[in-house]
Amino acid sequence: MQKNEKRKRAEELIIANQQLDFQKDEKQKRADELLIANKELALQYNQKQKRTEELLNTKRELASQKTKIQKWVKEVLKANKELATQYHQKQQKDEELVIVQNELTLQYEAKKELASELTLAYLDLVKTEDALRVHIDGLEDMITMISHNVRQPITQILGISNLLDVSMEYTPDELKTIVNYLKTSVLDLDHFTKEFTVYMQNIYKKDLDGEVVESRESEDRSRETERPRDGETEGRDGEDRRPEKGEM
Repeated sequence: MQKNEKRKRAEELIIANQQLDFQKDEKQKRADELLIANKELALQYNQKQKRTEELLNTKRELASQKTKIQKWVKEVLKANKELATQYHQKQQKDEELVIVQNELTLQYEAKKELASELTLAYLDLVKTEDALRVHIDGLEDMITMISHNVRQPITQILGISNLLDVSMEYTPDELKTIVNYLKTSVLDLDHFTKEFTVYMQNIYKKDLDGEVVESRESEDRSRETERPRDGETEGRDGEDRRPEKGEM
């Protein structure tokens, strides 16, 4: 069940990652459009500036013609107002572009974090499967040892006990032989019990070592996750230093 939950979590993270990629592409497309519009505004501004210079030259040349000069001055003032309006619009679009860039950065960081979580979940799943496989192999070996090494001396002891239950009179030599057989079976059973104890201790030690290693790796991953990212710090500093509209 734990394996299914982790797999489900991995699938959810993959879907979220795909959604973030789609949003990132849309934001990038919007940013490209804003850059093109910015270039067009810059071209228009240069054209207006050139026109202003031409009007000023015309003013010096037509100094004697007051009426025409006033007319040209009005046109220049109007052009300046249009340029001011366009300049403010450009500022607004630049601010929108900065906001879009910040959103893209946040989405990129979230995508990296999700990818990291997905990788960690996959590694944990692989380690869990390996530990489970080792544990199952150990249980199978234990079953094999019990069925072969325990069953034989127990069967021998039961057979000897059946001989002793039979109403027969045994000679001392026969009794000695039976006792020797019984002693051999008991010693075999005792030897296997010791081997089985050592085997169980080794399995427990492997499980304990695996838990210690996994705990250390989890602590290392936690420290890496809690470590502040340089990109986020610079982003916050950049936002704090951005001037207000009144200062522009």
